[in-house]
Amino acid sequence: MKKEDKKDFKIKFGNQVYNDFGERLCMEENCSEKAEYKAPKNKTELRTYIWFCIKHIRIFNKEWNFFSDLSENEFNEKIKNAMTWERPSWKFGLNNFSRNVYNVGVDDIFGFLKEEKNTSKDDSSLKNKVICNEEEKAWKVFGIPYNSSKREIKKRYNQLAKRFHPDHNKNNPKAEELLKEINIAYSIINNSLCKDNIQ
Repeated sequence: MKKEDKKDFKIKFGNQVYNDFGERLCMEENCSEKAEYKAPKNKTELRTYIWFCIKHIRIFNKEWNFFSDLSENEFNEKIKNAMTWERPSWKFGLNNFSRNVYNVGVDDIFGFLKEEKNTSKDDSSLKNKVICNEEEKAWKVFGIPYNSSKREIKKRYNQLAKRFHPDHNKNNPKAEELLKEINIAYSIINNSLCKDNIQ
């Protein structure tokens, strides 16, 4: 390849160019060859493509350097993000699902979760879920996500009923009241699920 080819390489401004037959033409400024090879339009539009002929895709590929204008910190940040395929990551238990669970008012009143809860009020998922105060209190008593299945709810009910049954808590005068709360909460949640026809 001649050095002047590389030196004179310029990309046409604007969108992909086509001929009268609807075939793509090379996006090199002075070329009108048929284009069969795609390349990213620019660094910010990596999934938007422009097309080149074989000669100019080779030049483009030799010239392409995604990291050329980045500072050292930006470069390191890109490498770090690439380790997770450009996807966000969180510490275990702190992803969107667990934040949503805590934000709908699940309160660990019995101390089962024993982990710090994210109580941010800005979570947009809250705006989409509408539950009445009575239901919200019931879910707080159960300490599980509002979108739990009937099987999970029943399992949780059995755990709580067994744990707070007065026969197992003879020295705790509040156990009977707690069991009543648990039974009422279970009834409210079940009625809510029946209304929503959730299995």
